[in-house]
This record gives sequence, C-alpha cells and structure tokens, in this order.
Amino acid sequence: MNKYIIVVLVLCIQYINAQKGTDPCFRFIAKDSVRIHLDSAEQPITQDCAYFYRLAKVNPENLINDGYFEDYYMDNRIAVKATMENGKLEGNAVVYFDNGNKLMVQNDPIYAELTV
Repeated sequence: MNKYIIVVLVLCIQYINAQKGTDPCFRFIAKDSVRIHLDSAEQPITQDCAYFYRLAKVNPENLINDGYFEDYYMDNRIAVKATMENGKLEGNAVVYFDNGNKLMVQNDPIYAELTV
C-alpha cells in the first residue's frame, strides 16, 4: 500500500512541474505597465491563442487600465490607440482594422469597462 501511495505522489509531482511553463495572459513590463494577450473578443488569453496584445498603463494596486494604451495585432501592426482613466475610456479611441484603414470611435461601449 505504501509503495502505491509513493508512486501516485511521484506521478502527481510530474504533472505539477509540467504546469510551470504555461504562458500567462499578461506580464508586467514596468512597475505600472503590462503586456496583455487578448483574443478577438478582447478577453485575456495565452499568447499562443492571442489575436491582439495590449501595452497598457495600469494602476498596480487594482490592475485597472489607467492611462494611454495601444493594442497590436500579433504581427505587430497597430490595432487601437486610446486612453483610459480609472478603467473607463477617456476621449476617442482610434481603431485600426487589420487592412490598415482606421476608424475614430468616440467613447465606444466596447472599451468602457476594460480591465486587465
């Protein structure tokens, strides 16, 4: 019975170690700045499945967007430029489609409550 328990524990430890290399949705690139990987619905996701990534200023205490941010397509082309204040869109957001055309979006609700 003891040998069986030891074998099970060894197998469990191997699976725990296998999870160490998972890709986080975001990482700090400075004290108040993050890189966040997003899917096409702007939800955080791992880098290997991401459609966009966001470079954003955040409040380190609550991780809410606070300041200028840019979204990029995964091939490094700009997707969005905007500013958030306390997690809410401040002013206009400039949205760039993947074909390079741009559209001004004034306080579009899609950006009204974005957080990390």
